[in-house]
Amino acid sequence: MSDKQKGEQNCKLYSNPQLTIGDHTQRCAALPSLKDLSAHTSALTHCALLFDETVHGATLTKEVVSVVRDVIEAVRALVQTFLGLYTHPGSGTGKAGEEYMVRTGGVHDLIDKARGEKGISKDNLGAVRKKWGEDRATLEDAFREVGEMVVEGEEGGDEGGDEDEDGWDELGLGSGKMDKTELERTKQIHTLLRLTTLLHKRVLLDLLDLSPKIQISTLDTLPIHSTSLLTATDDLISTLYTPQDPTSIHTELTSFINIVRALQSGLVAAGFFPADSLEHQLGEMSVRDSGADGGTKGKKKKTGKDIKKWFDTCFEQIYKLATAFAATLAVVDGGNITLDAS
Repeated sequence: MSDKQKGEQNCKLYSNPQLTIGDHTQRCAALPSLKDLSAHTSALTHCALLFDETVHGATLTKEVVSVVRDVIEAVRALVQTFLGLYTHPGSGTGKAGEEYMVRTGGVHDLIDKARGEKGISKDNLGAVRKKWGEDRATLEDAFREVGEMVVEGEEGGDEGGDEDEDGWDELGLGSGKMDKTELERTKQIHTLLRLTTLLHKRVLLDLLDLSPKIQISTLDTLPIHSTSLLTATDDLISTLYTPQDPTSIHTELTSFINIVRALQSGLVAAGFFPADSLEHQLGEMSVRDSGADGGTKGKKKKTGKDIKKWFDTCFEQIYKLATAFAATLAVVDGGNITLDAS
């Protein structure tokens, strides 16, 4: 079979004279586009596979792979839409015909987002900062959730028959209002979460903003600590729904504090707290932030010792609050619940 005959055969296989998309009705018009699409998709996949966790960082590598996966999945969905239009001639109008336009726009949006200023991170530190920022928003949401629980508890909960219709009982969380003891526990947890949320925020603003020269493998442990803190926070909050169980609260509180301790150890191991290093970096920041007249825009210069002291104090307060709260819990198995905060 000659090349011309093969081309005509392919044209019959991949074209449909009745298929109309927009104002174009061309046989075999899709073949060059499909070839280009296949080539670009393969190139994109190849580029993603070039990232090495040991060289470029695990956090950055995961981010790149995730973005590439989303783009390829969007392209796959777009191609599937075209196949559906081909399989059912005449469906290229109305909602079915508009679907391919929506999916085409989706592919372009993902690509533009990846190329944009807030797209793929430039380096592993940037990827860690981005992940930390995402977790920060989730932590703040959890903190607000407990705050709302406190407000509702102080107001006496809902009145009337709404309690039977709110659906919380079906989820096993209960919908009864808190008694005074449960409300006090919730307030103490709220205070504890206020500190851990602030701590998490200051890591992003004061430590990750300094761009310290630390090992990539060490830096990659930070998002793990952040995610663990999110999980521990959610687990602790879940024990506050009525009726509260002191034993469950103690269990999750202990796990929560262990996660905070691991975060503290991780920050120290990452090398964020050597005073001389921080002072040097902050000195450079002070020069960059200075105005034309040599001023510092009214900002008080921080030192490495100041930062380390703040974090040490914050961790200490978290442990003290947790220990004091544990002491208020009910007696379990004939002994007082205590929390080792040493």
